[in-house]
Amino acid sequence: MLVLTRRPHETIVFPAFQTTVHVVSAQPHSVRLGVEAPAEVRVLTGEAAERGVRPTAEPSDFDAPSLVQLDQLVQKRLDIARLGLTAMRRRLDCGQEDDVEIIRKKIDEDLHMLQRRIRREVEKAAPRTALIRRIEIHAGPQLPR
Repeated sequence: MLVLTRRPHETIVFPAFQTTVHVVSAQPHSVRLGVEAPAEVRVLTGEAAERGVRPTAEPSDFDAPSLVQLDQLVQKRLDIARLGLTAMRRRLDCGQEDDVEIIRKKIDEDLHMLQRRIRREVEKAAPRTALIRRIEIHAGPQLPR
């Protein structure tokens, strides 16, 4: 066991887990700690771990964007692409073909980034959707009330 002495507002860092423990305050017989960790790192008190406590939801449930947020992201990116196309049209009218190619590449890169982001969100949601479907299948058809 490693024993460390820390004062309030000092930290302990676990770089392999991307986790930091902050000493929030120290009083006789108690120390308040703050833990910063990625969602996939489970943090439990010793008592909870001994009782076998499990989190009530998967970490990805907390950080998954809502459909409204994804819609806003898509709308924002499409608006930017439209602005880029308008700028391209103006540059073409002025005979600035080199600028047009630069703008085209930026629009293409932005749309590819958007596509990758949406694909990641769909892949995150896919296991949850499959789990829900399995639960529905095992529960059987619901009868009308």
